[in-house]
Amino acid sequence: MSICESKKTETARVDNRSAFPNAASIMDLFRKAFGDDQVKLLYAEEGGRTIGKQLPRPKQFVTVEKWLNGSRLIKEEMVRRAAKPMLPSSNKLAQRKDY
Repeated sequence: MSICESKKTETARVDNRSAFPNAASIMDLFRKAFGDDQVKLLYAEEGGRTIGKQLPRPKQFVTVEKWLNGSRLIKEEMVRRAAKPMLPSSNKLAQRKDY
């Protein structure tokens, strides 16, 4: 990647984080809990904006907004797990003792 491409990528990243602050904070929690290479955002809607490609929705699903509003305990658990150090491994989730 050239320096010019790197600057464009960093500018896009900053722009996306400011356009989708809630999605960015949730992604930060997931990345802290599971590792940067284990989490990828495919689609998000926030503030009337969208990013990514929306996949067909399953018959039962929970939006992040509903999850955050209706499930304080799940969010607290994610934060608690994200604070725990992870064991070095290629399969980080399997090595966690709290799963």
